[in-house]
Amino acid sequence: MQAIQMRLEGVTKRDVAEKLGIHDVGRWKVWMRQYKQKGAEGLRDHRGGRKKPLERDEYVHQLELENDVLKKWLEIRYKGGIKAKYQWVQALRGRYTVQELCDYLKISRSGFYRHLQCQSVNGREKELKENIRHICPHRKGRYGYRRIQVELERQYGIRVNHKRGFRLMQDMGLKALICRKLSSRPGPTWH
Repeated sequence: MQAIQMRLEGVTKRDVAEKLGIHDVGRWKVWMRQYKQKGAEGLRDHRGGRKKPLERDEYVHQLELENDVLKKWLEIRYKGGIKAKYQWVQALRGRYTVQELCDYLKISRSGFYRHLQCQSVNGREKELKENIRHICPHRKGRYGYRRIQVELERQYGIRVNHKRGFRLMQDMGLKALICRKLSSRPGPTWH
Protein backbone atom coordinates (compact mmCIF):
# COMPACT_ATOMS: atom_id res chain seq x y z
CA MET A 1 0.00 0.00 0.00
CA GLN A 2 2.89 2.34 0.81
CA ALA A 3 4.41 1.73 -2.64
CA ILE A 4 1.08 2.49 -4.36
CA GLN A 5 0.67 5.73 -2.38
CA MET A 6 4.20 6.85 -3.24
CA ARG A 7 3.59 6.05 -6.89
CA LEU A 8 0.29 8.00 -6.89
CA GLU A 9 2.18 10.99 -5.43
CA GLY A 10 4.40 10.98 -8.53
CA VAL A 11 7.54 9.19 -7.31
CA THR A 12 9.13 7.08 -10.07
CA LYS A 13 9.01 3.29 -9.96
CA ARG A 14 12.80 3.04 -9.70
CA ASP A 15 12.93 5.42 -6.73
CA VAL A 16 10.10 3.58 -4.93
CA ALA A 17 11.81 0.23 -5.60
CA GLU A 18 15.11 1.46 -4.19
CA LYS A 19 13.52 3.11 -1.17
CA LEU A 20 11.32 0.11 -0.20
CA GLY A 21 13.65 -2.66 -1.39
CA ILE A 22 11.25 -4.07 -4.02
CA HIS A 23 13.12 -6.25 -6.50
CA ASP A 24 10.19 -7.25 -8.77
CA VAL A 25 9.30 -4.06 -10.60
CA GLY A 26 6.98 -6.02 -12.95
CA ARG A 27 4.50 -6.48 -10.09
CA TRP A 28 3.57 -2.77 -10.32
CA LYS A 29 1.01 -3.39 -13.06
CA VAL A 30 -0.69 -6.10 -11.02
CA TRP A 31 -0.72 -3.98 -7.85
CA MET A 32 -2.07 -0.93 -9.66
CA ARG A 33 -4.81 -2.96 -11.37
CA GLN A 34 -5.88 -4.56 -8.09
CA TYR A 35 -5.86 -1.19 -6.34
CA LYS A 36 -8.00 0.41 -9.06
CA GLN A 37 -10.49 -2.47 -9.06
CA LYS A 38 -10.90 -3.16 -5.32
CA GLY A 39 -9.10 -0.38 -3.54
CA ALA A 40 -7.02 -1.22 -0.46
CA GLU A 41 -8.85 -4.59 -0.11
CA GLY A 42 -7.37 -5.70 -3.45
CA LEU A 43 -3.85 -5.42 -2.03
CA ARG A 44 -4.51 -7.58 1.05
CA ASP A 45 -2.80 -10.96 1.15
CA HIS A 46 -5.52 -13.62 1.26
CA ARG A 47 -3.23 -16.64 1.18
CA GLY A 48 -3.73 -19.07 4.05
CA GLY A 49 -6.51 -17.02 5.56
CA ARG A 50 -9.42 -18.32 7.55
CA LYS A 51 -12.14 -20.22 5.80
CA LYS A 52 -15.19 -18.16 5.09
CA PRO A 53 -17.98 -18.86 7.54
CA LEU A 54 -20.59 -21.30 6.33
CA GLU A 55 -23.88 -19.92 5.21
CA ARG A 56 -26.94 -20.97 7.17
CA ASP A 57 -28.07 -23.66 4.69
CA GLU A 58 -24.58 -25.11 4.42
CA TYR A 59 -24.27 -25.17 8.20
CA VAL A 60 -27.62 -26.94 8.58
CA HIS A 61 -26.59 -29.41 5.88
CA GLN A 62 -23.34 -30.12 7.74
CA LEU A 63 -25.22 -30.69 11.01
CA GLU A 64 -27.69 -33.05 9.29
CA LEU A 65 -24.76 -35.00 7.87
CA GLU A 66 -23.20 -35.37 11.32
CA ASN A 67 -26.56 -36.38 12.80
CA ASP A 68 -27.21 -39.06 10.17
CA VAL A 69 -23.70 -40.45 10.51
CA LEU A 70 -24.11 -40.70 14.27
CA LYS A 71 -27.45 -42.49 13.86
CA LYS A 72 -25.86 -45.01 11.52
CA TRP A 73 -23.01 -45.40 14.01
CA LEU A 74 -25.50 -46.56 16.62
CA GLU A 75 -27.08 -49.02 14.19
CA ILE A 76 -23.89 -50.78 13.11
CA ARG A 77 -21.39 -49.93 15.82
CA TYR A 78 -20.63 -53.54 16.70
CA LYS A 79 -19.45 -54.44 13.21
CA GLY A 80 -16.62 -51.90 13.45
CA GLY A 81 -13.68 -51.20 11.21
CA ILE A 82 -13.36 -49.76 7.76
CA LYS A 83 -16.12 -51.98 6.38
CA ALA A 84 -18.58 -50.36 8.77
CA LYS A 85 -17.58 -46.94 7.42
CA TYR A 86 -18.14 -48.19 3.89
CA GLN A 87 -21.59 -49.41 4.96
CA TRP A 88 -22.37 -45.94 6.34
CA VAL A 89 -21.39 -44.35 3.06
CA GLN A 90 -23.49 -46.88 1.16
CA ALA A 91 -26.51 -46.28 3.40
CA LEU A 92 -26.29 -42.47 3.30
CA ARG A 93 -25.16 -41.89 -0.26
CA GLY A 94 -28.66 -41.19 -1.51
CA ARG A 95 -28.85 -38.13 0.71
CA TYR A 96 -25.24 -36.88 0.55
CA THR A 97 -22.50 -37.11 -2.02
CA VAL A 98 -19.98 -39.91 -1.68
CA GLN A 99 -17.18 -37.33 -1.55
CA GLU A 100 -18.81 -35.51 1.40
CA LEU A 101 -19.29 -38.72 3.35
CA CYS A 102 -15.79 -40.01 2.64
CA ASP A 103 -14.25 -36.70 3.68
CA TYR A 104 -16.26 -36.66 6.90
CA LEU A 105 -15.37 -40.27 7.79
CA LYS A 106 -11.74 -39.80 6.68
CA ILE A 107 -11.73 -42.66 4.18
CA SER A 108 -10.78 -42.67 0.51
CA ARG A 109 -13.42 -42.51 -2.17
CA SER A 110 -11.53 -45.03 -4.30
CA GLY A 111 -11.49 -47.47 -1.37
CA PHE A 112 -15.27 -47.20 -1.09
CA TYR A 113 -15.75 -47.95 -4.79
CA ARG A 114 -13.30 -50.86 -4.54
CA HIS A 115 -15.41 -52.21 -1.67
CA LEU A 116 -18.53 -51.98 -3.85
CA GLN A 117 -16.78 -53.83 -6.66
CA CYS A 118 -15.72 -56.63 -4.29
CA GLN A 119 -19.31 -56.97 -3.12
CA SER A 120 -20.51 -57.43 -6.69
CA VAL A 121 -17.80 -60.09 -7.26
CA ASN A 122 -18.96 -61.91 -4.12
CA GLY A 123 -22.53 -61.79 -5.43
CA ARG A 124 -21.43 -63.36 -8.73
CA GLU A 125 -19.54 -66.05 -6.83
CA LYS A 126 -22.67 -66.89 -4.84
CA GLU A 127 -24.55 -67.29 -8.12
CA LEU A 128 -21.79 -69.55 -9.47
CA LYS A 129 -21.87 -71.67 -6.32
CA GLU A 130 -25.62 -72.12 -6.67
CA ASN A 131 -25.19 -73.23 -10.27
CA ILE A 132 -22.46 -75.68 -9.28
CA ARG A 133 -24.66 -77.04 -6.48
CA HIS A 134 -27.40 -77.55 -9.05
CA ILE A 135 -25.12 -79.42 -11.49
CA CYS A 136 -23.42 -81.80 -9.00
CA PRO A 137 -26.45 -83.85 -7.88
CA HIS A 138 -27.72 -84.18 -11.45
CA ARG A 139 -24.40 -85.73 -12.46
CA LYS A 140 -24.34 -87.94 -9.35
CA GLY A 141 -21.19 -86.27 -8.04
CA ARG A 142 -19.06 -87.75 -10.82
CA TYR A 143 -18.09 -84.45 -12.42
CA GLY A 144 -14.83 -82.84 -11.43
CA TYR A 145 -13.94 -79.19 -11.81
CA ARG A 146 -13.07 -79.48 -15.51
CA ARG A 147 -16.38 -81.08 -16.45
CA ILE A 148 -18.23 -78.62 -14.18
CA GLN A 149 -16.58 -75.78 -16.10
CA VAL A 150 -17.83 -77.20 -19.40
CA GLU A 151 -21.29 -77.84 -17.96
CA LEU A 152 -21.57 -74.26 -16.65
CA GLU A 153 -20.84 -72.93 -20.10
CA ARG A 154 -23.20 -75.38 -21.80
CA GLN A 155 -26.18 -75.03 -19.44
CA TYR A 156 -25.92 -71.43 -18.21
CA GLY A 157 -23.66 -69.76 -20.77
CA ILE A 158 -21.22 -68.82 -17.99
CA ARG A 159 -17.53 -68.94 -18.86
CA VAL A 160 -15.42 -69.73 -15.82
CA ASN A 161 -11.72 -70.33 -15.49
CA HIS A 162 -11.06 -73.90 -14.38
CA LYS A 163 -8.99 -72.67 -11.42
CA ARG A 164 -11.88 -70.56 -10.18
CA GLY A 165 -14.25 -73.52 -10.55
CA PHE A 166 -11.80 -75.68 -8.61
CA ARG A 167 -11.53 -73.08 -5.82
CA LEU A 168 -15.30 -72.72 -5.54
CA MET A 169 -15.78 -76.48 -5.40
CA GLN A 170 -13.13 -76.68 -2.67
CA ASP A 171 -14.91 -73.92 -0.71
CA MET A 172 -18.15 -75.90 -0.90
CA GLY A 173 -16.43 -79.19 -0.02
CA LEU A 174 -17.39 -80.87 -3.30
CA LYS A 175 -15.21 -83.57 -4.81
CA ALA A 176 -15.78 -85.82 -7.76
CA LEU A 177 -16.21 -89.54 -7.16
CA ILE A 178 -13.39 -91.36 -8.79
CA CYS A 179 -14.60 -94.53 -10.47
CA ARG A 180 -11.77 -96.75 -11.57
CA LYS A 181 -12.32 -99.39 -14.19
CA LEU A 182 -11.42 -102.93 -13.24
CA SER A 183 -8.54 -104.20 -15.25
CA SER A 184 -9.29 -107.07 -17.56
CA ARG A 185 -5.81 -108.51 -17.28
CA PRO A 186 -5.64 -111.89 -15.68
CA GLY A 187 -3.87 -112.26 -12.41
CA PRO A 188 -0.46 -113.83 -12.04
CA THR A 189 -0.22 -117.41 -13.17
CA TRP A 190 1.65 -120.01 -11.13
CA HIS A 191 3.28 -122.61 -13.31
